[in-house]
Amino acid sequence: HPLSAHLVGFRGVQTICLTPTYAVNHMNSQRTSFDAKLNNIEESVSAQWRKVQESFDKQVATARRKTTELKAAHNLAEAEDRAAYYEDYAEIAADFARLAATEADAAMLSATEARAQAESLVKTTA
Repeated sequence: HPLSAHLVGFRGVQTICLTPTYAVNHMNSQRTSFDAKLNNIEESVSAQWRKVQESFDKQVATARRKTTELKAAHNLAEAEDRAAYYEDYAEIAADFARLAATEADAAMLSATEARAQAESLVKTTA
């Protein structure tokens, strides 16, 4: 069953219809965009984010293997285990996303502050 979701981002609120296929395609699109950005920024910055991405990719691969195993459920107990796994995984993934968003907010504030300081130094040395 598809779900409706409201995504809040830099472009405002967007309502989408979520399906497993959409979610995988969207994640792949986001990964491609992220990779492109990593290829275009300073190596010292991209290296640390590549490590995070590698760790994330390992986590996703583990979850997908578990998902494949759980999809083979043929009785109620296995189906309940599958549902509980998905619920727990979704909750932790959402918590991690909120943590990452909070870190992104802090990084944007630091970048704004650093840019303002740099511009003030340009004015004092000009």
